[in-house]
Amino acid sequence: MTCLISLLILMSGIDDGAYPFASSMVVLPQGQVDLRSAVESVSRQANVRLIFADDLLDGIWLSCESQRVTLTKALELLLAGTSIETSWSGDGGLILKSPNPSWLCLGQVIDQLSQRPIPKARIRLFPGLRSVSSNELGQFELPQLDQSQHHEIQVQATGFNVATQQIGPNQDPLVVELAVSAQLVQSMQVYSSHDDQREVDLGHAYVIRPNRMVVASGGDDLFDILRTLPGVSPNRLGESGVSFRGSEPAENLVLLDDIKLYQMDHALGYYSAISSDAVDEIRIYKGGYPANYGERTSGVLDIRTLSDRPERAEGSLGIDRDMAKLTFAFPIMEAGDFWFSMRKTIDSRTTDVVYGRVFEQTFNEQPNDFSETEGIFADQAFDFRDFIGKLSLYHPNGLRFTATVFEGRDDSSEEIGFDLVPEPFTVYEKTGSWGNRGVSVSLSGELNSDVSYRLTSVWSEYFSNFDFTEVRFSERDESFDVRRAETENRMVDRHTGIVFAWRVNDHVNIDMGMNFGDINTEFFERQAQRNIDRLADTKQRSLYAQSRWRPIEKLNVVLGLRTIHNELTDSSQTEPRLFFDLRIHDPWSVRAGYGEYSQHVLRSPDTLNYFSGLKTWFLAQENIQPGLSEHRFVGLRLEKAGFLVDVEAFERESSGHLSKLFDPSQPDSGAFQYASQASGLDMHLERSFGAHRMQFAYAYLRSRATKNISRGFELDYPTDTERPHTYKLFSEFHWGAWLGILSWNYASGLPYGIPSVDISVDDQGHRFFALGPSLQPNSERLRTTHQLDVNGRYRFAFDNIQGELGVSITNIYEQDNVIYRYYVLERDEVVPVDVRGLDSTVQMTIRLNF
Repeated sequence: MTCLISLLILMSGIDDGAYPFASSMVVLPQGQVDLRSAVESVSRQANVRLIFADDLLDGIWLSCESQRVTLTKALELLLAGTSIETSWSGDGGLILKSPNPSWLCLGQVIDQLSQRPIPKARIRLFPGLRSVSSNELGQFELPQLDQSQHHEIQVQATGFNVATQQIGPNQDPLVVELAVSAQLVQSMQVYSSHDDQREVDLGHAYVIRPNRMVVASGGDDLFDILRTLPGVSPNRLGESGVSFRGSEPAENLVLLDDIKLYQMDHALGYYSAISSDAVDEIRIYKGGYPANYGERTSGVLDIRTLSDRPERAEGSLGIDRDMAKLTFAFPIMEAGDFWFSMRKTIDSRTTDVVYGRVFEQTFNEQPNDFSETEGIFADQAFDFRDFIGKLSLYHPNGLRFTATVFEGRDDSSEEIGFDLVPEPFTVYEKTGSWGNRGVSVSLSGELNSDVSYRLTSVWSEYFSNFDFTEVRFSERDESFDVRRAETENRMVDRHTGIVFAWRVNDHVNIDMGMNFGDINTEFFERQAQRNIDRLADTKQRSLYAQSRWRPIEKLNVVLGLRTIHNELTDSSQTEPRLFFDLRIHDPWSVRAGYGEYSQHVLRSPDTLNYFSGLKTWFLAQENIQPGLSEHRFVGLRLEKAGFLVDVEAFERESSGHLSKLFDPSQPDSGAFQYASQASGLDMHLERSFGAHRMQFAYAYLRSRATKNISRGFELDYPTDTERPHTYKLFSEFHWGAWLGILSWNYASGLPYGIPSVDISVDDQGHRFFALGPSLQPNSERLRTTHQLDVNGRYRFAFDNIQGELGVSITNIYEQDNVIYRYYVLERDEVVPVDVRGLDSTVQMTIRLNF
């Protein structure tokens, strides 16, 4: 940070000629340090003795950036804004004293809308390096201010706009009001409270920072936050993950503190498996992501958990119709902190409805229809839970250790039978569990003032287990036999890596990293006398180098190169990445980028595979080719106070997708893979009107299948993810402690085709039927979908407890939305199954922060 020229008057008592120590070169400490430690550090480096009163430097904190300067300049920067002056003693010692009157600035930071205190806000003093954080009541103090100078403070907090204010002596305690920031920010500087080191987003990441104390979206779930963005589809019922610009969810890299998430939903895609209470920041690359990410061909969802060090034990408790959740954090003396966040179902009504709509062919009727038939019973039970825990330890020399643990799990059971006396007789039973779990460990530090490093080790697992029992009766007599089957499905990823960040100078930064991974898939099936056991594993190693170059202040260029070698396919890919953004003229900026990407882990997109115990994840090998893609985009952005317009046009060419309606777990069937081309435009508009805010998003997507890779002929039809037009409107209205939210979505219906029926005959002349590819792929389109949701919340405070009561109504006018259509085979006929959105649903929530 550069000090104003006027501050040179502070050093008028130092004569560099008479005291050569004044021109000795010293290095300022890095991060947040107290003034006493900083002054003592630079004086030791220059071998200068200090003379000052014991309490003169107490209570003053600085946010420094490591730089090599003279002792004179170092003292100039460290003492700026204080009433402390320096002079030399006759024996060469350095005297610190305060001849000018000083004053203490007291203040409080509050939310402009709710008038509640904002803890952990950062208050910076200008000119100078001083900064403090607000306490749990939002209060702060800045001691030892020079009464003869004018000062300005800058106040910022996660989820709020930055505020500046002039301060001076003899004024009442300050009250600084912060307004909620725009939901969508870009290339924004991120400050972590423990060391205040600056990290600049690479490329064109969109960053969402959920405010943990004030819910500023239509719901508390992570999917509720994501669904307001253009080009993002977070929940396609019956499938897992997030879709960016028409991609299959498996084409996107989803990270939770470096843990790879292969399964990020609950309730068959309705809820996210990650509690938003545990999320500090979400970085979203809808395409064209930089070289520090790899192994996927579409986009990135990088979820970073809480990083603020709690000053005391604190937590939150929330309950709604379907689940209860608890988040709790506490410091570990001065060594670090620990927190956890957990959720669990308390009712399965929503899951029951979703299941019935996605897999209605399982029962053909709802379980309660069976139970109404005398002598027959039918039971269904669903449960889901997730847990995230994080331990952080800090060392005074800047070393930091973190460990994150995650598990998201769904369980289900189904049973149909005869309600006989004295003992019921079960004729069909199915139990299953599926989800994701993982652990990440990292160690970060600095080799010197310009080079930092980070070591990581990550283990992530997707798991799916199902057991089936069915009683089949003979048509000739009263005999029956019991058929049992079980399946196990695994995808395990273990990798370690190291990253170096080198600050070459003020204009160039270079990142370099390497990663070594082992990936294993396992599919086991036992049915009757037949066992199927398929294993596949591979080793991957990747290297990347990336340079951030700022030749002029308004131009930022990111140039990267990533290489990856896969052992199973014995192939290597070289992936160049290029991005630039240019601020044409405030408030306008333009950006553009290009990148190539590869992927060796693919997932079946077929809905039936998701919950039928079939093999789900596959490694590129033999008859399954790796995924490849090429991205191009250009964007324009206008950002002013309270107003934002962001438009981005994109084009993506991809190959290696797994098509629906085939079973790649059968090695002789051949994997039907295809290539595609997608192009479109995303537009995001955001406007604040005092305490109110509105968002409008529009997305255009044209996506075509271009080639059948397996058979080598050209294709030309819409992919099953194409949506020509999507509109999203989101509004927040504030009246004191009340918050009203309105959300409206409109989208073109998805395309679909009617599959063919393949007939085979065995040696005995028996005919067998199976679903095959459509003869006219995606020649039909579902009708448009649209939905209106409303949400009302009331915020309150009682002593140290802050709370929120809410009521929401989704699909308020009962629109019967067909989300997508799939087909099942009944004997020799193709039967369509429409997956529909939920009807009008009312839900109440309560949340307490303590």
